[in-house]
Amino acid sequence: MLGEALIIMLVGMGITFTFLLLLWGVIRLVGLLDRRPSPSAAAASPPPPPGPPPPAVEDDGRPLAAALAVALALGSDPARAADPAQATASAPGTVWRQAGRGALMAGPEIVAAARAGRGGRS
Repeated sequence: MLGEALIIMLVGMGITFTFLLLLWGVIRLVGLLDRRPSPSAAAASPPPPPGPPPPAVEDDGRPLAAALAVALALGSDPARAADPAQATASAPGTVWRQAGRGALMAGPEIVAAARAGRGGRS
């Protein structure tokens, strides 16, 4: 029994290390094939002609801040923002899920008291 288990383990570890070595070889091969050109080849090509410098943009972020403020003002519903529970309670079955979740978090003695009719915490 022990000999069979040892053989199975050795075969499994052999397969594992074989695939690790194969993976290492593939990664090494991809690294060799994906090399950047040498600096001498890059130096042989002429540099691109200089163009006009890009125009300087002085942006202090005010247009972006204004756009974000408008988006928030138009997209927010004041009723939902004031009471997030009300926004989630509109889905069917949500109240039952919240009640079940509350019972799970309440603890066994409170659940037993509620089932016995005493209702609530004492």
